[in-house]
Amino acid sequence: MMEQTCLYVHVAGWMTGRRILIDGKTVKFEVAGLCNPFCDSCRSRIALADRRMQLVGNSVKYRWTSRNLREACFLVFEDCGWKPDEAISRLSDLLGLRISLAG
Repeated sequence: MMEQTCLYVHVAGWMTGRRILIDGKTVKFEVAGLCNPFCDSCRSRIALADRRMQLVGNSVKYRWTSRNLREACFLVFEDCGWKPDEAISRLSDLLGLRISLAG
C-alpha cells in the first residue's frame, strides 16, 4: 500500500494556502473550503477551476469531492499517475495558475 503525500502549496492571488494530496495514481487539489457557505472567494475559485477544466474537455478525467464550503473542496484526478515532483507543474499548466510549494 502506497503512502499518501501531502504538499502544502501557495497559489498566486489566493489568500490562503492549499494542499495537494497524492495517493498512488490519484491526485487531489484543494481548491476551496473549510470556510462559510457564502464565501465569494471560495466560490470564485471553484468557478475558475470548472471553467478551466471545461476548456480541457474529456482529455483529463476529474471530479469534485464536494462543493460544500464547510468542508475541503478537492478537484480529484484519478489514475493520472503524477509523481509528487511533477504534480505542481501539471496542475499549474492545467488550471492556468501559478502554484508553488509553501515555504
